[in-house]
Amino acid sequence: MNHPIKNKKIFFLSPSLRKGGAENQLTKIAIHLSKKNEVKIITFIEGNDFVDQLKENDIELKVFNIKSALTFIKLISYLKEQKPSLLICFMFSANIVGRIIKVTTKIPIITSVRANVMSKLYRFLYKFTYKWDDYSTFNSKYSFEAFIHNKLTVPSKSITINNGIEIDRNIEKVNYNFSRTVNLISIAHFRPSKDYKTLFKAIRILKDKGYSVNLKVLGNLDNQTWPGEMLRELDIDDEVEIVGFTQNTKQYLDQSDLLILSSFLEGTPNALLEAMSRKLPVIASNIPGNDFVIEESNAGLLFKLQDENDLASKVIDILSLSSEARETLGRNGLNFILENYELDSILSKWEQIIEKVVN
Repeated sequence: MNHPIKNKKIFFLSPSLRKGGAENQLTKIAIHLSKKNEVKIITFIEGNDFVDQLKENDIELKVFNIKSALTFIKLISYLKEQKPSLLICFMFSANIVGRIIKVTTKIPIITSVRANVMSKLYRFLYKFTYKWDDYSTFNSKYSFEAFIHNKLTVPSKSITINNGIEIDRNIEKVNYNFSRTVNLISIAHFRPSKDYKTLFKAIRILKDKGYSVNLKVLGNLDNQTWPGEMLRELDIDDEVEIVGFTQNTKQYLDQSDLLILSSFLEGTPNALLEAMSRKLPVIASNIPGNDFVIEESNAGLLFKLQDENDLASKVIDILSLSSEARETLGRNGLNFILENYELDSILSKWEQIIEKVVN
């Protein structure tokens, strides 16, 4: 891949570097740009789930907890001293802060919207600041169109850039003949918006109906105790294993038969995309973001939001398919990712926008 952006100082601004879809994409872009440029990442919260990747690519992480005015002043001073060529901001809070930084320092900014729904406070702040962006990016067609409709972005300076997914073109999902025990997987941190409660209740329903399932959950518990308590209360602690946070999601995906995403809030669902890139059939809640991916790819099924009975029913629908039909779902998913989310193509689009702004 060509690197038209060279010898620039490019900084990223993000609320955190916990491993989520947005943070994962930010890190991929930062690593790519670091090959020919000086790249640094600034966050507002301590914690870094990408320590090894950043170290390997000589990317410095700086943390400024901007809850206090003094720390915000220190951030402004740091940026004035560093004089970056560009500030790329990820997620609503960083986008707002980045705009204030631009007004204060004149550093060009690119903002990136990573969610389809925003709070009333962010909507209010966006109304007064959206014109300050040098360019605005969106990782879903839904959010791009919604922001244009609501006059929260400048159409001539806005673009949809999908999430980039690393694809093994030689992957073979050789077994669509499910064994007696079906291996399910879900990938998301234990945040309220991920709605694991609905998923756990659906597992109980499947157990009551006589289905043998094993669910592995990949995500950070953040010291929460309710998941384990709920599993014991539903008597499904033998059926559900909370693996916790792991970098190696591919290993678990390749050992699974079906991915389930039960969220009631998503931007572009990275977990779905990763599963589809491994030729897995998928089931997801019927919300903006999920609906586009499932309907356009024909790689799985949607279930009614927060409806454990419908989720269990959709799992049974997948189990009832022939192995050939399940293989078709998996192949559809991979083809959709190849056409729309291939990483090198996505990185090229980012380079084109960055070049427009810095040059």
